[in-house]
Amino acid sequence: MLPYKIIYVLAIFCLFGCQKNSNNNNFAIKAKQFLLNSQSEDGSWDPIKYGGNFEHPDGKIAVTALAAAAILAYQEPQSIAACQRATQFLMKAQKIDGAVGERNYANGICFYYFAKAISENRSVEKDAFQKLFQNVLAKQSETGAWDYIDANSERNDMSISAWVCLGLNLLCTQKSYEKEAQKALTKINKM
Repeated sequence: MLPYKIIYVLAIFCLFGCQKNSNNNNFAIKAKQFLLNSQSEDGSWDPIKYGGNFEHPDGKIAVTALAAAAILAYQEPQSIAACQRATQFLMKAQKIDGAVGERNYANGICFYYFAKAISENRSVEKDAFQKLFQNVLAKQSETGAWDYIDANSERNDMSISAWVCLGLNLLCTQKSYEKEAQKALTKINKM
């Protein structure tokens, strides 16, 4: 078994380091294939299966959103199907208030994944995403950032804030979300 950190590294590498047209195409294809082969039947990627120690359900949610975001740009049927299964898994985890998972860490990465899917014209259930979007906006603190639980001006988490900001940036090009996304980004820029 490979350590779960390998899933994170490969997903990050696919996501930011080597899309289809890069010089690292062979490694990108191998990384993408590893991610496709390691997806569980329920559509998730399970960090515990690969030696991780984050047994909280949010760990599986966060890893699933990150892995799906990494393969989203690939258009072949296997990648499209994997993203659809991941989307279904994540939507089953959505709560009544719109959050996906219990903590903002999973919620922020899920928000980024769905914003990326929308920006790439992938099918996303609009009402479910709108609830997630409103949930994320409601959890922005007075200083403009996000914390692990709720809006907290005393403590902010840069990793959650970064994932949310990446998603907001993608939504700034979408007419349905442009104004609210820009307003939230302006708020964090004041920080």
